Amino acid sequence: MNNIFRGILYFTIFQFLAVSVKSQSIKIGDSLPELELPNVINWSSETLKTSQLKGKVIILDFWNHNCKACIRGFSKLDSLQKIFSKKIQIVLVNTESKDSTIHFLSKLKNIELPNLPMVTEDKLLSNFFPSATFPYSIWIDTQGIINFFTNSYNTTAEHVKQILEDNAVGIKNRTYTKKKYGSLFGVEDRKWESELLYYSYISKCNDSISVSHFNRISIDGGKKVRLSDDCQSIAQLYKRAFSEGNKYNFDIVGCFIFQTIDSFKYFPPIDKNQIDFWRENYAYSYDLIVPFHQKESMYKIMQQDLERSFRLNARVEMRQVNSYVLVKSNGRDKLKTRGGTSINRLWPNPDESSSRDSVLFLQNLSFNFFVERLKTWCEYNLGPFYNETNYLNDADISIKSNSLQPAMIKSLRQDLKRYGLDIIEENRKAAVLVISEKQR
Repeated sequence: MNNIFRGILYFTIFQFLAVSVKSQSIKIGDSLPELELPNVINWSSETLKTSQLKGKVIILDFWNHNCKACIRGFSKLDSLQKIFSKKIQIVLVNTESKDSTIHFLSKLKNIELPNLPMVTEDKLLSNFFPSATFPYSIWIDTQGIINFFTNSYNTTAEHVKQILEDNAVGIKNRTYTKKKYGSLFGVEDRKWESELLYYSYISKCNDSISVSHFNRISIDGGKKVRLSDDCQSIAQLYKRAFSEGNKYNFDIVGCFIFQTIDSFKYFPPIDKNQIDFWRENYAYSYDLIVPFHQKESMYKIMQQDLERSFRLNARVEMRQVNSYVLVKSNGRDKLKTRGGTSINRLWPNPDESSSRDSVLFLQNLSFNFFVERLKTWCEYNLGPFYNETNYLNDADISIKSNSLQPAMIKSLRQDLKRYGLDIIEENRKAAVLVISEKQR
């Protein structure tokens, strides 16, 4: 058999398998059929046979090139593979071409790539387990039985240990289908839903009722407006309602006070092993549609809905908050650009880890780019930020990447000093959202 004929035969068989698999229905509790997966990276050959993994727990982790959370999870998956060695096999799966995947990975200079088999150009597995969001995982036990279709945050050492020891695993299965976002009543009732002019509801987080991507406002042809949040904490819903669009920002450190004894009910847990339990019991979805002429009232309506649903008092107060002010420390202009190519490297590639001596820099671009970068970091880590330099020109400036850490404010001030700048702490008035539990 010559190579051309062999290639045609292989392609024909692969296409037949792809169509055949697509028509099959597979669910939790079924056995994973024996498959030959081509276009594999980091494996002993370019084809991975599922029979080669017999007797191991298999975790299929689905990702794509545009999923930053997927890439950030590589190191965790690699560590788990090393911890459990030959007892498990984690396999990365994407639908992008093999060549584009190799090229994409080659660009991740400062991240340690996982030493895990990676299926590229996938059609078979993605047809078995379709999903609208990434990353997600399929867990298959040592007997080849599909146990879980779940979010990748459940891939933890504790859960792997539980499944290896045949103990109950605290993982909740997702509804694995491509979700039809935006429908409470089902696809068959979309016409009736489209005629609704006003409604609002709060529901428990449920994969089968997905109101929308979280934090979304959409306008339907100028007739009505929709505000929706999907599977959020109670605290986040209150922040959304009382922020009233862009009027306030309660994600700034010091601008949100929640007076409660049991924070577990109101905030997502830090422990990833508890997220499924928390989502099932304490996460909520919110959906609101109002006529377009009531657009300005929708946040007030959301506030009223939350007040009726949860035993909480919420109010916005103007309080003195520890703030950070960027100022000029002398009159000399040490920021003036020397010209050249315009470069903005103030935001490191989130797929890359920053080394201790790496720098963030701006060259021959508006100083406002630097101000916005500093503002975002400061408000997320320290508190409200104000720019009082009044500098409007193009600038050249660089700071150590390591200086943008909450404990490194002294290092940041030293970096700024070279340009005649300083960042000082002051108490200033800011809008603060204060929430407390109602007394029974």
